Amino acid sequence: MVSIISLEILFSAVLIDLASILVPMMTPETTQFSVRIPPVHTKSPVIAKAKRLYYVLWVVILALTLAGGSIITFAAPGLAERPAAPIIFILSVLVLNAANFYIARGRLLSVKTAESWYQGLQQTVAADTRAHLKQHTVSLVWSLPGLIGIVAGIGIGSIRYASLPTHFAIHFASNGVANGYAHKSVWSVFGMLGIELFMWLVFFLTHANINRLPMRLDPASLDASRGRYRTLRQAIMKSLWVMLSMTNVGLTVGLLPIWGIGRNHVVALTAISFLMTFAGTVICIAWIFRAAQTGRKVSPEALHSTRVQIDDDKYWKGGVFYFNPSDPSLFVPKRFGIGFTVNFGRPSVFITIVIIIAALLLLGIITGKTLF
Repeated sequence: MVSIISLEILFSAVLIDLASILVPMMTPETTQFSVRIPPVHTKSPVIAKAKRLYYVLWVVILALTLAGGSIITFAAPGLAERPAAPIIFILSVLVLNAANFYIARGRLLSVKTAESWYQGLQQTVAADTRAHLKQHTVSLVWSLPGLIGIVAGIGIGSIRYASLPTHFAIHFASNGVANGYAHKSVWSVFGMLGIELFMWLVFFLTHANINRLPMRLDPASLDASRGRYRTLRQAIMKSLWVMLSMTNVGLTVGLLPIWGIGRNHVVALTAISFLMTFAGTVICIAWIFRAAQTGRKVSPEALHSTRVQIDDDKYWKGGVFYFNPSDPSLFVPKRFGIGFTVNFGRPSVFITIVIIIAALLLLGIITGKTLF
């Protein structure tokens, strides 16, 4: 019998591969593989060659992912129950995709330096100083379905709490038989809903402040880059709310057997929970991918402009981590991917990281005390 856990592992691995092939297609042509490129050089043959090699290696990685995932899912589903096997499998997929990325990045950087792509160009920084004053374009109504799912879960859990035994099942094998138990407590019964509520609050705060996040506009194509940011912000918030709503509903469905509801249909309820999460993730990716095509191509006027974005490669360590102590921004647009990342050159970022790690450790201690 195919284990839901093994399917989730395979889904996670394929999702990593999917992100690796979609992100280059979503990134502006002036930042290929996290390398800043002047518009006039975006049609350079070396970029096309780097992309072809990247896609070929990606197909190989995907084949290896499907082969390894098929073994865990169909040939040896018991491996999914062992913590080491899924971790090694997922890490292997991550390492292979990262290696593919750095091969392409290295090729572009070497040619960029050798051919002095920025020689004779005027490097400029452009910003929309009034962007934070604009009204929100995405209604907070989008946040309500996710919140309703959480409230419904709290209501069902509260009704069932008194009837739960002192020790109750919190995990089930692929055949629906309980194989994990916990002492009854507020955390063991409502802990997952607490995590859902925390994520909802994070999304809510992001939504409320998204217009305050900085834009890094292209001085060679101001209108196009400004429009791209606006379109992406709308798409990101709407798609994330849809994904969170479907995930919350799915998780609530998955909690029903734990609360003693539908014990005879554990496998079906678990499958529904997985499918809801899967569908929400796919919708989110497809939505953002479509929006990311806006303003991605270099405009004709940009090809003939001597004003270009500043060559800031030195601030992006490994092409992923932004480190610039002289930049007051705490959040900056991602160089490779969609969304925002933090400026690791700001001390407050490390303080926040320490707080998050401490909170996770505390969560682990609390969780450990509730389990057998």
